Amino acid sequence: SARFYGFQSKSSRDNETNYADDEYGFTATVGYDITKNLHIQFGERIRKVSIGKGAVTSIPFTKDRYTPREVPGLNGFTAHAQKLAIIYSTLDARDMPTRGIYAKASIENSLKALGSSCDYRHYEMELKGYMPLADARYITVGRIVYNQTLGNEVPFLERSILGGETTLRGYGRNRFIDSSYLLLNLEERIRLFRWRLFNVNTDWEIAPFIDFGSVMESIDQAETINFEFNPGIGFRAVVRPNIVGRVDIGFGNEGPAVFVGLGYPF
Repeated sequence: SARFYGFQSKSSRDNETNYADDEYGFTATVGYDITKNLHIQFGERIRKVSIGKGAVTSIPFTKDRYTPREVPGLNGFTAHAQKLAIIYSTLDARDMPTRGIYAKASIENSLKALGSSCDYRHYEMELKGYMPLADARYITVGRIVYNQTLGNEVPFLERSILGGETTLRGYGRNRFIDSSYLLLNLEERIRLFRWRLFNVNTDWEIAPFIDFGSVMESIDQAETINFEFNPGIGFRAVVRPNIVGRVDIGFGNEGPAVFVGLGYPF
């Protein structure tokens, strides 16, 4: 069950509609270590999406308010894309790092000749940093991401999207959609105490955060007034080296949003 509000950063809550998102597919990635800190990745992705009538009868069905010409992909779509990424990383752990930097540049190409509904490309640049203090009891984490989607008639769920547990945590998933986005996340992960349970150390953390970002047609059209500022607080139970239980509460202009899941948001 999903919501759609229209395109661009100024999409209004008054335009809220709902639909059923029924999809299947797979994503596979293989990598090669060029050096200790430099890696290259190749990815293959197939996504088959069908759009049905939304379950929430009090909110308009998306197809009753928009046409497939206005919202490409509203009649369903197929994406078959290949991805190439270059990664530089000095992180001390892959899944739950406490120190180091991570930089990634990627391009993904979706071709109609290989089964996609249309031709388009995704470009993305991401930079993350982790700085520990007091024997990693405090970990300052920052991330900045720029994403660009180029192509004609790109399905709405394949464009550049903000909103949800890993981007703007003050809004629900897929809240803002356009051809590009710029995103900044800052988070302070604070270990309150360590509890040993069944011979396993569990860290209990609190994480105040700020998410700042906006969608736009292109980076040269970014305007400060359109950026969303989402403060919030996270609560985490961490069993190293690979398990994190997470509750994040973010606050946006439309009220609070709560996300529960596994793994760090970034």
